[in-house]
Amino acid sequence: KVQGYLPSKFYIINNEDKEIEFKYKDYEEEFTKILNDIREIVKGNRYPSPTQGSVKWPWESYALKLCLKTKDVSLITGLGESKKNKLKEIGIRSLSQLANVNINKKVNGFTKESLKRLKLEANCILKKKHKFIAKVNLPKHKIELFLDFESSTALNIEEFVGNIDYLIGVLKRENKKEVYIPFIANSLEDEEKMLHNFLDFLVEQKDFVIYHYGGYEITRFKELFSKYDTDKDLQNLVFKNMIDILKLVKKSVVLPVYSYSLKKVAPYLKFNWRLKDVDAGESIALYMEYIKSNDKKILNKILTYNEDDVIATRVVKDFLSK
Repeated sequence: KVQGYLPSKFYIINNEDKEIEFKYKDYEEEFTKILNDIREIVKGNRYPSPTQGSVKWPWESYALKLCLKTKDVSLITGLGESKKNKLKEIGIRSLSQLANVNINKKVNGFTKESLKRLKLEANCILKKKHKFIAKVNLPKHKIELFLDFESSTALNIEEFVGNIDYLIGVLKRENKKEVYIPFIANSLEDEEKMLHNFLDFLVEQKDFVIYHYGGYEITRFKELFSKYDTDKDLQNLVFKNMIDILKLVKKSVVLPVYSYSLKKVAPYLKFNWRLKDVDAGESIALYMEYIKSNDKKILNKILTYNEDDVIATRVVKDFLSK
């Protein structure tokens, strides 16, 4: 608009330094829609969803600030744009309005049960209190292992391009005693060694369960097992003992949080990470520094961040147990 020129083509250079050409006309409709959405936000007619994941993007913090100001329904995690629009069609824009909705009234796009759940979530956020909706059944085992991966996708360093899992962090609890056990790839070539060190450790455990938060850990194990020659019995030993705490949280309790990510749930339960300057993205940057310098101070920061991740998982599991 400023230059009075609309390019017919544009280009992206990817992380392999390849230049890829795109035609504007192929994306014009989608681009125009996004631009119109942004104009509606600027006018105050709608608010973007504050996804609030593990990485604090500036856009997300801005969106959260807008939504908190008016207690917009966007604060409810997982409520998509189409669902929000259907609520607005019947005059529901705020949490207060949703908290008082008549669930017996037919609302287009919602079942009675889904509307009941949304009403409960709105009430929990407004009252800043959680509410259990189902009994939690957790198995009894002698050893509890709380596990978290640190990984990088599309790493590009020292002629290495691809994915690497560089840390499997484990918090082991037995007889009320806890110990943090990290399995680290000390170089780009050590990923397989790290995996087998972890599996050797697992074989030594008797009567154990592996707790993790979300589906990421299962995905990482599947990729590693397909990447490296691993005995099927060892694979089964991992998968049959894994329990996803996030799934249990969503089934059993409604929390007054704007996201069910570990970084939002654990602080509600009074747990906070020790390092304020490290998140998942920064951990990757630190690892890239570490494999170049072998600086143990850098490694300690990576391990401290990961240890807090597994302790946070334990905190959520204990909350469900109680």
